Amino acid sequence: MNCFVCFLTPLPKIDIFDLFSYIEETMILPLYSNIIKHLPKRDLDKVGQENLINEISKCSINEMEIIYALILSYCTAENIPVLFYPFGSIKKSDGIEFNLANLPVKLQNILNKFVCKIRWTSEKN
Repeated sequence: MNCFVCFLTPLPKIDIFDLFSYIEETMILPLYSNIIKHLPKRDLDKVGQENLINEISKCSINEMEIIYALILSYCTAENIPVLFYPFGSIKKSDGIEFNLANLPVKLQNILNKFVCKIRWTSEKN
């Protein structure tokens, strides 16, 4: 299966524009700006996609919330109009399900770079 779920803590009832304002005021955009430096321009191969989905499934709730914020930051940076469920994602009872095939190549690479970095950091400690 080519999907992953971002398990999220319940969000307070807020307007989407307030959410984007919140993201812009936090450290997410600097994180996003740092991650997009030196990204590969090629698609993740099948093994890379499977590894990404596997690694995301191991993420903590906090890490998954950052992944979701990175997705929203990507939308903001690329001027993509978005609701709470971008790229054909589906709300589930425990989070939001994304199909990796629906994500742009650049966003797949952003998520892969973030997940690889947190795995490398956790293995090093």
